[in-house]
Amino acid sequence: TVRFLYAARLLGDSRYEAPKLTGFLTEDLPPVREGTMEIDGRPYHFSEIKTALFPVQAGRLRIGPAVVRCQVARSAAGDPFAADFFDRLLSMNAAQTLTVNSEPLTLEVDPLPEGRPPDFTGLVGRLMAKAEADRRTMKAGDALTLTVTVSGTGNLKSVPEPQRPDLPSVRFFTTESSVNVDRANDRIGGSKSFRTVLVPRVSGEIRLPPMGFSFFDPETRSYRSATTEAILLHAAPGTAGAPVAAAPQTAPGLTSIEADIRYLKVQPTKAPLSSALAAFASLGLWHGLPAVLLLAAAAAAWRRRTLDADPRGRRSREALRRAEERLRSAAGQPAGQAARTAALIDEALAGFVADKLGVPATGLTLKAALEGLSSMPHPPAAATLERLKEAWVEADQRRFAPGGEDDPARDFAAAAAELLKTLDGEMRR
Repeated sequence: TVRFLYAARLLGDSRYEAPKLTGFLTEDLPPVREGTMEIDGRPYHFSEIKTALFPVQAGRLRIGPAVVRCQVARSAAGDPFAADFFDRLLSMNAAQTLTVNSEPLTLEVDPLPEGRPPDFTGLVGRLMAKAEADRRTMKAGDALTLTVTVSGTGNLKSVPEPQRPDLPSVRFFTTESSVNVDRANDRIGGSKSFRTVLVPRVSGEIRLPPMGFSFFDPETRSYRSATTEAILLHAAPGTAGAPVAAAPQTAPGLTSIEADIRYLKVQPTKAPLSSALAAFASLGLWHGLPAVLLLAAAAAAWRRRTLDADPRGRRSREALRRAEERLRSAAGQPAGQAARTAALIDEALAGFVADKLGVPATGLTLKAALEGLSSMPHPPAAATLERLKEAWVEADQRRFAPGGEDDPARDFAAAAAELLKTLDGEMRR
């Protein structure tokens, strides 16, 4: 039980942090209780939360502190004539955050006593079991539903399915379970049901023997068993020719219906889906194609992420492509635009060097460009740098003092493109 008590006025909602539990299974016991109580003559409001704990190991188990974080209004109590009285009066409704917590608890959990039954699985509580069949008379090969219900007090969610009897005359199918938890009077109980479909394989009287399990009763401190009563079924002979599986004669009064089973389809036909699957299975090594495509896509995605993580490197790698776009634009200028052509060539040269150096192209001087390229890990050859210097100077001259002839300007654009390819290749060595 965690009880939060307060005598001050709370502002807003309080935040509750449940205690940390190790070595327990838990079950909430709603609802949250609200009320008032008096402690040392002072009235308190309280909120109370309860949780059922089921220890799953012996020894000293710790229940951590419960924590409540709340906001209360600041008080303006004090001398009404003090200089700061009005300041405190104006701030009396301001929120003040408080954190309170409980003390941790330690529980001593006793181990279960010796003498455990062979089928004991660790179940603790006070339990009983019963079995019911939705009908007692049917034909061999017909299905019926067997329901085993376990009820009482304890952690019923951990109740295992009772062991099925080994009967060759009956075929059991998958079991489905459901739990109904009862939390009345803060005690965990209720019922858990196991529903199984079974089919008699033979005709005659069929006896389903008792089914059960062992548990530990904490009140009597002893091991006990919960066992169902036996159920007697009567299976009439099935329809002649019905597909009923044969079963060995293991007891008197059991009659076999058939010696074998019938085929569902006497002349099976190949469905289109089966043909498609067979054709796919014959592809051999082509089955590896999806895996290859998947690996290629993963490699491409990895490369794209790597490039995106290195923007400077990507800029350097794309320097030549951007410069060539400017030079193609320069070569495609109409007649009479020599100054515009020279300006694009100048931008291509400066932009290429700026992208390689990772610096802004605006304000990049020829001197800074040559020094930067010379200090790179793989600098261009001295002759190439000299050609770059000449081209840079010529571009500036053509830009600011155009001669009016367009064909030489286009030839200069082609020469600049060849120069940049040489520079890019030498810096990639």
